[in-house]
Amino acid sequence: MNINLKYFVHLLKQQIQNLINLQQQYQTMELQMFQKIKLKYININQVKINKIQFLYMIVFQQFKIKNQQLLFQLINNQQQY
Repeated sequence: MNINLKYFVHLLKQQIQNLINLQQQYQTMELQMFQKIKLKYININQVKINKIQFLYMIVFQQFKIKNQQLLFQLINNQQQY
């Protein structure tokens, strides 16, 4: 009976160690998934930021052109008077 008990304890220890190993593997996988998701999210946001910057640049260029046109009109109007 004593031998059976020792064997049982041995098996129990093995199972506990297996569970600990599985838990560590799971945490590692979870961390890797989180990193992948985070990278995707960062990339998606970067694309959005790039689009916004591009649109802002276009709008700003249009604004500069409009300002120049108004300035030329003002100069022309002053020259006429």
